[in-house]
Amino acid sequence: MQKINLKKKFLSPSQLIGFLNCNYHTIHNLRGTPKKEKTISIKALFKRGLSHEKDYLKKIKKNNKNVVEIDQSLSNADQEKQTQKAIKNGADLIYQGCLIENNWIGKPDFLIKKLNEKDEPYYEVTDTKISSQVKVDHLMQVNSYVDLLTKYQDGVVGEKTNIVLKNFKEKSFSLNETMNYFSINKEKYENFLNSKSIDKIKPNKCSYCQFCDYQDACKSEWEKKDSLNLVAGIQRIEIQALEDSKILTMHKLAGFDKKKKIEGIKDYRLTKII
Repeated sequence: MQKINLKKKFLSPSQLIGFLNCNYHTIHNLRGTPKKEKTISIKALFKRGLSHEKDYLKKIKKNNKNVVEIDQSLSNADQEKQTQKAIKNGADLIYQGCLIENNWIGKPDFLIKKLNEKDEPYYEVTDTKISSQVKVDHLMQVNSYVDLLTKYQDGVVGEKTNIVLKNFKEKSFSLNETMNYFSINKEKYENFLNSKSIDKIKPNKCSYCQFCDYQDACKSEWEKKDSLNLVAGIQRIEIQALEDSKILTMHKLAGFDKKKKIEGIKDYRLTKII
């Protein structure tokens, strides 16, 4: 795969989150690999999430007079122009804005106008989630929006971000405590995209597989290569031990001498495999 030119591709919070969960998720994304078809339960979950978001919009509209809803039928560029205009005009609430900085793009659910101690206006990011608790992925997402916002408000940054869980339970997080973690991982992601390791990485089974949109694509690759990842319940440390012993495929594993010692792993760890 050719080295990716970051200037020619939009990067998003969801792509960053995918990378942090599994590096090979990024490879699929860059290749344009088709995602697996969404199940009925996933579609229902998405519908519930959208309904939750709309209900929260109705709720906070009551306390915000100047509300701007960005037209989602427009191109990203036009959505960004609408958002920039709304910020410049001092809208109280911006719904489904579009923020673009260099090759990064983000679409926060809500941007709500606030005033700091110097009476300077700025926008605070709020996102809705239908989960019962906040996840690290949620924090990475809202912090990415804050990072993009600095371009639009002359470097003025708020103090916190907000995540609205189901039943409208709102959780706030200090940017002083979370922004540094986001910045470190954003840099790690961009460095990965520009590194030579992107051409060498292989798909490996991990805890993110069950949630990944590219699960079927990885499985297809494993089947073509007769990969050890097809072994039920196998762990990465076990695959590495087998590969170190030149056992690289299911076919070779089938002919494996059970008495042979594998360095770096005790025999009992392999009983479920061989």
